[in-house]
Amino acid sequence: MTASTTLPAHLAPITVEIPATWSDEQALAVFELLDQLKGRSWARYGCRLQEGMLHQRNQLPETTDDDAR
Repeated sequence: MTASTTLPAHLAPITVEIPATWSDEQALAVFELLDQLKGRSWARYGCRLQEGMLHQRNQLPETTDDDAR
């Protein structure tokens, strides 16, 4: 993909800004929500998530015989 190519909106990265003005209570509420989402997504998709993480970790560049020397 070239620099002038733009992604369709549904594939474009999403930037999440965290305001510096949150109170401690607001920051804690967001943290607790994310923690609950993490737990529930793990409960539902844990096996598939583990497989995906293992697959990502095993994506090492292939070495040649020359690299081994």
